[in-house]
Amino acid sequence: MFSFKNLAVAALGVMVLGTVAQEAQAGQFYVCDMNTKAPNGWVSPTVGIVFEDSGKVTVIDAVTQHFHGGPKQAQASKNGNKVRVSWTIANPVDIKGERLATMRYVATLNTQTRGVNVVAKPVGPPQSWRAKGQCKLRAK
Repeated sequence: MFSFKNLAVAALGVMVLGTVAQEAQAGQFYVCDMNTKAPNGWVSPTVGIVFEDSGKVTVIDAVTQHFHGGPKQAQASKNGNKVRVSWTIANPVDIKGERLATMRYVATLNTQTRGVNVVAKPVGPPQSWRAKGQCKLRAK
């Protein structure tokens, strides 16, 4: 299996140097360091969330980088200081070419404390992966 830890470093490089950094100039860009127990699990050690002034939300992490090839569009809803961001990695394929369950992600970001919780759950099976972290705001 691939290493999420190595991909997290690559994804962060893409976020800082690539198109996500350009998109962040239009709004707010949060870089979140996740307290992951398994560096090769379904929640990446680093998660980037971009909120554009246009309302578009984009997420990039090691999982989206590996299975989607870059940033992934997400949906967001706000309730007070909390923003719920959700995205899906549909039909990921492992290194053996076998399809894995579609993964649904939900990140809850507290914009005041910048704390974040991320849950990754496959469609169907009962297991899930969770991590808490802290975000830094990279403003325009």
